[in-house]
Amino acid sequence: MRRQIKPNAWSCAITALAMTLGIPVLELVKELDHDGSKVIFPLLPDPQCRRGFHSQELIMLAWRHRFAMTPIELYPTILANDHSVIHPVWEKTEEEYKERFTGIVRESAGILEGEGHTCHHAVHNNAGTLYDPDPSGTIYPFSFQDCEAQGFYPSRLWVFTRWS
Repeated sequence: MRRQIKPNAWSCAITALAMTLGIPVLELVKELDHDGSKVIFPLLPDPQCRRGFHSQELIMLAWRHRFAMTPIELYPTILANDHSVIHPVWEKTEEEYKERFTGIVRESAGILEGEGHTCHHAVHNNAGTLYDPDPSGTIYPFSFQDCEAQGFYPSRLWVFTRWS
């Protein structure tokens, strides 16, 4: 894994993918054929107004490079058809959910996503060491406390598996 810094404010997810795959981020942007810069929500501030990169685009890029991405939710829920009721998948405490999630983060490599200072954010995970693609270049061990100290609130982990 080679540490990379995102080329602009809306490219954290594709940069985290680039670190996971070991490919320069600008090569993945070229392969995708867009840089995520198109303004599609003009009433929102930058970078929230930008198109960015959808998880399905990242999944297809990973697939082309022979990796499967499996999503692991911090708090998986079952939603009623009318969206009126949300029910947890397992009858566990918040701490039990966090322990399960932490164990998987520490045993895997991929992308950790959640909410950042101003919008959605993603970092590269390598067996519980997080590499933030922001210009600050922060590297820190995974814990919910350390993430929150960075202004990052994780909610989903994408675990990568190489296939042949």
